[in-house]
Amino acid sequence: DYALFWSGIYPESLRARKGHSGGDCLKEYLGEGKRAYMIASELSEEQDIPPARLFQQLSEDFEYCVYGLALVRRSWEAEDPEGYISIRDALGA
Repeated sequence: DYALFWSGIYPESLRARKGHSGGDCLKEYLGEGKRAYMIASELSEEQDIPPARLFQQLSEDFEYCVYGLALVRRSWEAEDPEGYISIRDALGA
């Protein structure tokens, strides 16, 4: 979830950093996110909540999920280009 969040919502913060191997940190997050969800699917059972197949699907479609979160961010930015909406307002609290 951590890798998915940062890859989708704040990829620029990852691109600015070097990964453990000295390469692109964003690329590492994408790989580790896919890997983590696949491991979670292997450790889960179908009767678990959430079921193993959900984690497997998240692993297989990780890049699509990252893209979806990027669209969410763009929508937030379009609604509030100056960045003034508070977290409380954004959550409807």
